[in-house]
Amino acid sequence: MYPTAIELGHRCKRFRIVNEMSMKQLADMVHTTPQNIFRMEKNGISNVEMLGSLSKALGVDLLRDDVSFRNVSIDWILKSICDFYGLPLEELQRKYQHAYERGIVIYLLRKYRGASLVSIAREMGSYDCTTVLWRVKKVEEELEHNAVMKKEIDEIIDRILCA
Repeated sequence: MYPTAIELGHRCKRFRIVNEMSMKQLADMVHTTPQNIFRMEKNGISNVEMLGSLSKALGVDLLRDDVSFRNVSIDWILKSICDFYGLPLEELQRKYQHAYERGIVIYLLRKYRGASLVSIAREMGSYDCTTVLWRVKKVEEELEHNAVMKKEIDEIIDRILCA
């Protein structure tokens, strides 16, 4: 399944941030303005030619690649998510009423950091591997039709990468 134009814009922003590139630098590389880069990152990339130019400038295939947190500590990811939701880490790891937030943590650790099921289960306290896998699948299903969750995850990813 290919990403939507909006998802491509978000990927562009993430890779630009990871590469420590300003909007002006990227704009100069693809012969456009920083305002156009801002618009594309916010509203999406639908021009195939521009998508190719941005991919080349960023050194990635925006259609296939997404940012990874492999070099980001699990503690930093957990702190970023706790700050986003305004929760202490202990509550996020243990309290039943925060299952939604824990699902997002598990999803991000698995998808963007590539953490093993065992390490995620260990980080989240009383989980086992099958529960972690089930959680990841539930979040993926929810993302297909929940725009609010997608937006939250994008904002959390930006927080993780911008620090």
